[in-house]
Amino acid sequence: MKINIIFYSFLFFLFSCKVEKDSNCNVLLRKAKENLNSFYNKNDADYLIASKIYLDSINCNSFKYKIFNTKTTILFLLKDYKEGIQYVSSLDSTAFDKNYIKSMYLNRFKALESESRSDTIHRNQYYNEGLSAIRLYMNEHPSDKETLCEYYLFKMLFTDRTEVLREVELLKKQEMYENEFLEVLIETINKDRKSVV
Repeated sequence: MKINIIFYSFLFFLFSCKVEKDSNCNVLLRKAKENLNSFYNKNDADYLIASKIYLDSINCNSFKYKIFNTKTTILFLLKDYKEGIQYVSSLDSTAFDKNYIKSMYLNRFKALESESRSDTIHRNQYYNEGLSAIRLYMNEHPSDKETLCEYYLFKMLFTDRTEVLREVELLKKQEMYENEFLEVLIETINKDRKSVV
């Protein structure tokens, strides 16, 4: 009986430590997001650096994928493409709800890193690889509107806007999607392409 009490006390202690650790990681993630918002409001890169420091301090396995969107956004904004490549490469593609997500982000970081070296050949190759991964998923899930949006927003990163708009107009004629949805997509495409992160 005494052994059981010790065992359960030990389990309770471990659980308490995990809850405390997760709580600390929640605080760090919240601070990272607050600093990212401050960057958008004040356009001061110091907030990006602070946000990254908070994220890099998170040491909870359960947060590995919770920080993904915030971390990739920060790395894109800091133009730290090499770290972006390392970070995304370290993740398991099966952990994402859609199997193209890892490829899309990894190829975007690789394309931007190539572009930073004025290597347009590899840049285009990486963008096309990312687009192919999205297209494969779309072929299997043709009614997934979110993926359709990501496909065209990704394509906007390296393709002329008029060509992308022409493709969406063609979709209208095929009547695969509601006109209202496609009009919203066209409106989004017509916005400044630099706002697409």
